[in-house]
Amino acid sequence: MQEVGQRLFQSSKAAMEQQHYDDWHIVINESLVRAAVIVYYYERNSETLFDYRMPAPQRSICDFHTFTSDGYLIFVPDIRYTDGHPGESAYDCILSGLDKVE
Repeated sequence: MQEVGQRLFQSSKAAMEQQHYDDWHIVINESLVRAAVIVYYYERNSETLFDYRMPAPQRSICDFHTFTSDGYLIFVPDIRYTDGHPGESAYDCILSGLDKVE
């Protein structure tokens, strides 16, 4: 593990040190701790934020119970659309939210 960690760290040392990753141990530990994130979006979901979702198979809805019990983080952003720019609006809302999740 040390040999691989050192090679990974050396290949991006300058960028890693800017983020205060001083050696290969931290890089390996951080990469093991990071959660897998599922982004589930469809316009607005904030009005159902505190609703209980009964575990049950569903066709087009992400099964939050299954994924969270498997260790995934589910990010559910609201999309605020700008007239005439639906794609750009969705892109901006999702990515700006993901920046905060990190």
